[in-house]
Amino acid sequence: MGLSKITEKISEESRAEIKKHLELDKQYTSQFTSHKVSSLKVLFNEWHKLFPQQKQDMNCSGCRKAVIKFFTVLTDEWSKE
Repeated sequence: MGLSKITEKISEESRAEIKKHLELDKQYTSQFTSHKVSSLKVLFNEWHKLFPQQKQDMNCSGCRKAVIKFFTVLTDEWSKE
């Protein structure tokens, strides 16, 4: 599934929420050595809506990195539109 197909599934409200929480997480990680839990919860919830068959665990550092990177790439694509 390409990014354009995934983007079609995400509402404008969800996009704004994702962008907001990515920014909050970025600010938080610049001050601390961990991610902001409330932002991770939102991003993981959005991940599981998009990919219900691909479970990711918030306790797994690789999973956290993958989810953050995925949504960062998506928001970069949205900014190009």
